[in-house]
Amino acid sequence: TQVDKNSREYLLRQVANGRYSLLLIVIIVGGVMSGIFTATESAAVAVAYTLFLSIVVYRSIKIKDLPKILLDACETTAVIMFLIAGSNVMSFVMSFTGLPSAIGNALISVSSNKYVILLIINLVLLVVGCFMDTSPAVLIFTPIFLPIVRTFGMSDVQFGVMMVMNL
Repeated sequence: TQVDKNSREYLLRQVANGRYSLLLIVIIVGGVMSGIFTATESAAVAVAYTLFLSIVVYRSIKIKDLPKILLDACETTAVIMFLIAGSNVMSFVMSFTGLPSAIGNALISVSSNKYVILLIINLVLLVVGCFMDTSPAVLIFTPIFLPIVRTFGMSDVQFGVMMVMNL
């Protein structure tokens, strides 16, 4: 029989079909809140549980596909780690040469109004976020902009949220 997609029966059937997947939320939050594992360890537990579900319960992944999946994951991780390593080197060189203070002085010379400078910083981060991955951008631009926003009384956490949202 055809079931109306807005009916209660359809909703209950869909929740029943996804009960094992919904249990993942309980495992992660419950494990972290109860102290069984840390937030970082919860990622590993989530991957293991999802892999188990994909192979055993839903049968969406075959054992023979695992080497290719793991190779793709390693390749993606290597690219991200290479970007982070390069940005760490760039951050060190910039700090060594005094570039962050020079950029800070240049920004302050544009305007003494903190809102104008924050608008410029937001625009720069927004444009950089269009072309660059978030992790390297945070590593490169935090030492440049953090001293500037501290002079205006902005907290580090507030700046971090602003930076991540822009990127």
